[in-house]
Amino acid sequence: TMSSAKMSQMCTGSCTTEIWLLFSISSILWMVCTLMARFLNSSDAQKSQLLLLLMLHLLLQLQFLLVQMSMLL
Repeated sequence: TMSSAKMSQMCTGSCTTEIWLLFSISSILWMVCTLMARFLNSSDAQKSQLLLLLMLHLLLQLQFLLVQMSMLL
């Protein structure tokens, strides 16, 4: 009974983390798309700011993902 409980716990943990990873990746893609759309419609002065925002956001998200991945391993 102990091993089966542990197995089910592991399965639910991995399933939720996979779903979470998919969600975070899709949110990153959505953010990139929206920023790119804004980027194309903005002036040169705004473009540099938007690029900086995009880079910062991506770095934060990647760091967050790496933390989650390291928790899995």
